Amino acid sequence: MTCKRRCVNRSSTGLRTISDHRSIFELKSPQLPRTVNASRRCTVMELGTRMRQLRRERGMTLREVAHAAGVNQTYLSKIENNKPGFVPAAETVRALATVLGADPLELLMLAGKVPPELEHMVASPSGRRFYVRSRGITSSAEWDALTDLLDSRSGGVQTRRDAGDGAKSIAPGSRET
Repeated sequence: MTCKRRCVNRSSTGLRTISDHRSIFELKSPQLPRTVNASRRCTVMELGTRMRQLRRERGMTLREVAHAAGVNQTYLSKIENNKPGFVPAAETVRALATVLGADPLELLMLAGKVPPELEHMVASPSGRRFYVRSRGITSSAEWDALTDLLDSRSGGVQTRRDAGDGAKSIAPGSRET
């Protein structure tokens, strides 16, 4: 991607050359933005970048997304352009995630918001510490190891929630019926 600005330079031979300026976006990796950040401004910038990426992947215009999510187009533009001070509320982030077909938790994390599902966990200092450290877990093997550790500390009884059945206690090594 190049910007629209082109510069005309004179080479050492006196011939004119045209050079393109590269966009800042090319300097960034095309991978998903990081979710662990030191500064809030960086987090918000990544939210806007991710939202724009999702919108473009779906072939939607800014107007279409704003209308479907029930937000002002100018406000959405400022979020996408990472303007300081334009941090959407959790409800707005959830609405935008729905319209963009994105994971609401991912966008909430990028917005620096605590997902409502996790508010009880971060109510205590130890819960916050656990939450922050768990964000660094990336593989299913690490999650399995953490789950096994938690199961062993709770007396060896696991609790699983089945669809519509409520919670069931299952002893390690036994099978569900």
